[in-house]
Formats: sequence, C-alpha cells, structure tokens
Amino acid sequence: MDEVLLAFSDASVRLVSVVGGPGVGKSRATFVAANRLRQRGGSVVHVPLGSAFDDAAREAIDKGLSLCQGLSGVPILFLDDCDLAKPILDELLQSDINFGGKDFPRILATSRARFHHDAETVIRVDPLPVLSERSKEAGPALLMFLSRVQALNRRVVLDESFVNRATRLLDQIDGLPFAIEIAAHHTALLGIESVETLLVQGVDLSMNGLNRSCNARHFSFESAWAWSVHTLAKPHCCVVRSVIFSSTPLSLEEIIVYGCEQGVELARVTEAAVELIEASVLKRVHWGLKPTYTISNMAKRFLLKHRVLDGGVEDLKFAANKAAHANLEKTAESAMAPALL
Repeated sequence: MDEVLLAFSDASVRLVSVVGGPGVGKSRATFVAANRLRQRGGSVVHVPLGSAFDDAAREAIDKGLSLCQGLSGVPILFLDDCDLAKPILDELLQSDINFGGKDFPRILATSRARFHHDAETVIRVDPLPVLSERSKEAGPALLMFLSRVQALNRRVVLDESFVNRATRLLDQIDGLPFAIEIAAHHTALLGIESVETLLVQGVDLSMNGLNRSCNARHFSFESAWAWSVHTLAKPHCCVVRSVIFSSTPLSLEEIIVYGCEQGVELARVTEAAVELIEASVLKRVHWGLKPTYTISNMAKRFLLKHRVLDGGVEDLKFAANKAAHANLEKTAESAMAPALL
C-alpha cells in the first residue's frame, strides 16, 4: 500500500480514504501501511469501527481523538471499516472547526465508498485479476488460490483441468481475497467439483473449520454483502436494477439514463453509480474509450437469492438487519477499543 505512504508524505494531506468492495483486503493492506507509517516515526491510533454505529461509533471516534491529543506532532487517526459509522464521521468532518488545523489529527479511513469531502485523497483497492491482462497467464488471484489449496492438501493435483476449473471458479467469486481463502479451504476438503456445485446451488460458503481468525462480516460469502447492503439508498437500487437485469454490459451513460427514468435526479444517480464502481459492486467489462459495466457475480447472487431488489430499499435494510446487525451488536463492545499502534 505504497499509495498511503506517498499520500501522507505530503504534509498538506489531511484525509486519506482507502475504498473498495467487501473482502478486497482494504483493512489488511491499510493496517500494514499504518504500521509502516509508525515505523517511520509517526504516531497512529487505530479505531476499529466494523461493529460500530450511532452512539457507539461516536464514542469510539471520541476515544480515538482523545488518544491523539496526548501524542506529539500530528498523529494519524486510523478509522477502520467506516461504513456503518459514516454519518458520525461525516458530521465530524463537516462541523468540526478544527479539522485541517494543526491540532487535529490526520485521518486514514477504510470504507466501501468515498466520503466526498473536499480534503479527501481517495485510494482504491480492486479485486485481484484472475488472469494477467496481457499474457492471459495465471494472475494474482489464481496464484493465490493454487498456493492455498496446495498448502492445505498436497494430494490435490494442479493439472491443466484443475487450473481451468479454478479459473472459472475464481471468476465467479470476482477475485476477492477473502472469498479465495474460503474457496481454497473448501476445495482442499471437498474437491473443486463439489465447490462448483455448491456455488451453483447458492450455498453460502463460510470460514467454518478454517484455522484463521476473522470478523463476523467476513465469515461467509453472504455476510460480507449483508454487512453494509442496507446503506444502499434509492439511487443505488436504481443503478443496480439497471445492470442486474440487463442482458449486456452497460456504459455509464446508459446506467445513468436508466436511473433518471426511474425518477432519480441526475447528480444522485451519477454519484451512486460511481460509488458502486468503487465498491466493486459494478465491475468493468470493457476498458476502451467507452467502458461498460456489469454487476459483480458475488453481489448478483446475494441480491437475487434474497430478493432484496423486489421491494426496493426497505427490503435491502431488512436483509441487512436480519443477516448482519444481530451479530454486530453482540460484538460491538469488544471490537471497538481504540489503540495506539
């Protein structure tokens, strides 16, 4: 995450947001970058917000700010997983007269979409390519999957047939690192044919049995989407509908026109489309002068399986509350302790 280090090398930069889709590795990569900033002599206070919303988010951020006040220089407040806490953070950035002043910490934040603040520097994290764009040889996603499977079960034969199956499987999970970990685990146990079948049947593959710690929102394929799907507003739903039910990829202009036809203002549809691209809900299919987009396979399976687009945003909120927030509330108290790195 050299982009984070480069951004903070400029003393005028006050807010750096690392954005990307669920399970793309934002928190892990940004945590590594934060530690490197600390090793270079900076002070970093880490505030995990994955389980925080409303008053709990406000309290966690206030504690982080208090820790920063006792540090020398201009510390960095690392706000991790800000999606549920966005209203609180927006309020802080918009109303705090000290933001940007010498006594206010610089902010490093991870989120699935940007904050649209004037002082914001945005760094996007994309899914891993399955194949190399130029040579069509194994890309980072495929290499990661093969190495994980081999490490878990050395009896698996990585022949041409297996690699071809793996390539198709990884395309179905969009090259997301957390999904690759889960898929490799189940492949090593059950075989790649069984994993392909489970995916077709809509079974929610999870971290269950995998010897690795994870948070509630990354426990399974579906939990990663359920965690923040309720934050989609009407413009986002219009954009998703335009793409998910289209037989061909759409250009950004076509997506925006469709959204406007559903009664949403041009500026709001445009903003929603850009946010969904940044969050990897929409993925680029054609990279020419006029790029086209389709919906990511992971998002499509989740939204269609739970029929969350049938009734609009209210059903989206219901699905998220049912699938994610019950678990978040149970872990909120233990998961939000700010700490000096």
